[in-house]
Amino acid sequence: ERTYTSTKTGKDVHVKAKPELLMSSIGVIPDDSTLTTSDFKLPGDLVYVVGETRDELGASEFYLMHGETGRNVPKSDFAEIKERYAAMTDAIKQERVHSCQYIAKGGLAAALANSSLGGDLGVCVELESLDTKPGMGTERLLFSESTGRFVVSIHPSQREGFEKAMNGAYFRHIGVVGTGKEFSINEYRDTVVATTVDRLREANKGEITPERLRAA
Repeated sequence: ERTYTSTKTGKDVHVKAKPELLMSSIGVIPDDSTLTTSDFKLPGDLVYVVGETRDELGASEFYLMHGETGRNVPKSDFAEIKERYAAMTDAIKQERVHSCQYIAKGGLAAALANSSLGGDLGVCVELESLDTKPGMGTERLLFSESTGRFVVSIHPSQREGFEKAMNGAYFRHIGVVGTGKEFSINEYRDTVVATTVDRLREANKGEITPERLRAA
C-alpha cells in the first residue's frame, strides 16, 4: 500500500494491493554448485521437455479466456513425479544441465517464454516431438498444466549422458536454443508462434489480455 504522484496528472494516487495468501518454502542444500537457473545459456543448446504433457488445463488462463475453467483438472502421480525429480537431480549433479524451468501456470508456452526472456535468447521448438496421445491439439500442448514437468536445456555434448540420467523418466527433445532472438514454435511444419524475445518481453508487461497475446 502506498501513495505516489502521477507524472501525467500531478495528483497524488493511492494504490493498495488486494490481500492474498502467500505460501513460500525454503530448503537447505549441501552444495550450492548444483543450483540451476531457468534462463537459456548458450545458442545451440538442446531443449527438452521432461514429464508427459496431458489434457489437463484445469484452471488455466487459457480456459478462463474460453469459459471452460475447471475442465480436466491436473492429477498428480506423486510416485512417478518423485522418480522424475530424482532423475533430474542426478542429471544436475552430473553437470549435464544448463537450464531448468518448471512448467507451471501458462504451461509449456509460458515456460519457454520465461527461459528465453531470462537468457535473452530465442528458441525453435517442434511440438510434434512431444509424442503425445492423438487428439491433444496444439492448444493443449502449449497450455496444459500437467504437474511435475520441466523445460531443460543442455549442451549437445551432454545428450547421451543426460538421456541416460533420466533413467526411464519421460523426456522428449523438442528444439534448440537460437543464435538470435527469434522465438518460434512449429507443429508438423506449420508455424504456431513466430515472434521475438523483445516482443515477448513487451507483451509480458502489464495486464494479460487476448489482444496482447495475439500481438506477441
